[in-house]
Amino acid sequence: MRNITLADDLDGIYVDANIYPEATQLLTSGTEFWLVKPRASITGISGLETLVSGNYIALQPGKGEPRLTFTARDEPPTDMAEKAGTTVKLRAPTGLS
Repeated sequence: MRNITLADDLDGIYVDANIYPEATQLLTSGTEFWLVKPRASITGISGLETLVSGNYIALQPGKGEPRLTFTARDEPPTDMAEKAGTTVKLRAPTGLS
């Protein structure tokens, strides 16, 4: 991150981030960003890894014209499992210490 600024209306923040040169091809009008943090809903719990690592910004690449400014989503995209790629589910016996 280069800079984080509070919005004038105090209703959000602006993040100025460094992107690795090899990742700039991911910055298109169809790309979506969101803050990964612990979330609980009727469909399950997600983001538990942030309890150890801290919150972070994730992205889902999309197609479209190159773009440099984005508005992050409030929630992760619901269609992530439908996108091409690998989905991994981890299972563990209950009562692990």
